[in-house]
Amino acid sequence: MGKPSAESPMPQKPRHAPPRAPGLHAPGRFAACLLAASLLSATLLWATLSPEAAFATEPRPADVVADAILALGPDAPAEERARLAAELAEAKKRVATVLVKPQDGARALDAGSVLVDGRHAADLPLRRPLYLEPGERTLSIDAPGRRFVPVVATVEAGKNVSVRFRELEPAAPAPPPDDKPLWPGLVLAGAGAVGVGLGVGLLVVSLGKGSDAEDLGQTIGTCDTTRLSAACDDLASVVSERNAFQNGAVVSFIVGGVAGAASLAYFLVPTPRETPEANALRVEPLLGPTAWGLSIRGDL
Repeated sequence: MGKPSAESPMPQKPRHAPPRAPGLHAPGRFAACLLAASLLSATLLWATLSPEAAFATEPRPADVVADAILALGPDAPAEERARLAAELAEAKKRVATVLVKPQDGARALDAGSVLVDGRHAADLPLRRPLYLEPGERTLSIDAPGRRFVPVVATVEAGKNVSVRFRELEPAAPAPPPDDKPLWPGLVLAGAGAVGVGLGVGLLVVSLGKGSDAEDLGQTIGTCDTTRLSAACDDLASVVSERNAFQNGAVVSFIVGGVAGAASLAYFLVPTPRETPEANALRVEPLLGPTAWGLSIRGDL
């Protein structure tokens, strides 16, 4: 056989396409996507309709279960009531059941709220017991127009505790402010000052007249009462003026004193409100031939 020449081409092997990896055809991929979407939709629907069953990891608190029982309608299934009752019985083992009551014979707790450790716990009247965590708790009542003694109690899990509150006497209302006007008292005080000042002036004049009468008496000597001279008439006139100014001073002092006392009583004595029929305080002067003074009448 002859050798191939340089010009003749070498024979080539036929080329084959690489093998394809096994996989899904287009119809298979569509079915898989549809199945995954169905499972995701079912999961979301289940979680939406029953979130407690989907995500609950701890049992519900007793107060939540008790409120659920109270929210049941009259036509609720007996199985639902039994299930909630059993759930409440289990929840009560973890907390203390506290019954809030007034003292025997006292008025019912029909308004206000119950505070536990200073925080609002429930409104009054209570529809169910309080379910509290174990430990020492301070319970108090906040009711309009009423006062109660707070109660400190140590409660235990799974135990029932009855707490009775003692009501205090209502606080006495503060007396209303005395709103009587000021001007009557000020007028009385001014009248008293004027009266005392006038009395001082009249007293000074009467003392001057008395001094003049003494001087005339020493000059005239003794007057004949059967036949008075002009000097004796002048002496009698001076003595009469002295007596008049002296009496005027006394009356002025009395009026000034009465007005001052009335002004003081007006400002110090409160206006009677609880007893409208009480007699008002009255201060009156007493003048007589042998005595003088003040008369005070009325209810203090």
